[in-house]
Amino acid sequence: MSVVNPTAGLGNATLRWRMEQGELMASLRVRAGLSQDDVARAVGLKDHRSVSAIETGRRNVPPERQNAYAEAFGMDPADLVKQLMRYQNPWAYAVMFGTDAKLKQELESAQAHAESLRVPKTRRRQDNYPANAPRNTSSCFPKRPVL
Repeated sequence: MSVVNPTAGLGNATLRWRMEQGELMASLRVRAGLSQDDVARAVGLKDHRSVSAIETGRRNVPPERQNAYAEAFGMDPADLVKQLMRYQNPWAYAVMFGTDAKLKQELESAQAHAESLRVPKTRRRQDNYPANAPRNTSSCFPKRPVL
């Protein structure tokens, strides 16, 4: 069984995980008593738009900024990364930390959706023609004269 990364575009699953990640980030920001502008300045952004995009599920938290977000929220970076992994790569999270009933059901649903999108391997080109169909035998090379 192949595994598909949910952040690679599994439609509803990806959107749902990003929305939940956004809710997590917004709750951590509010718990820390910060505005979106405060967080943006703390992580080195010029304004609040990127923070807003994360909190509304339009964007993931960039890995290179996860430590800065953890510091802004006053928490251990490992704890934040663990929580974000639940939404950015649920399969790795499940392997490392186990699954609950909700995560297990989401992973099964995402895997079923990915398999429904899989295109079957195409047959060899010659198998696409009926046995009695004329074949194009022309070549770009001139035919050798028969001697």
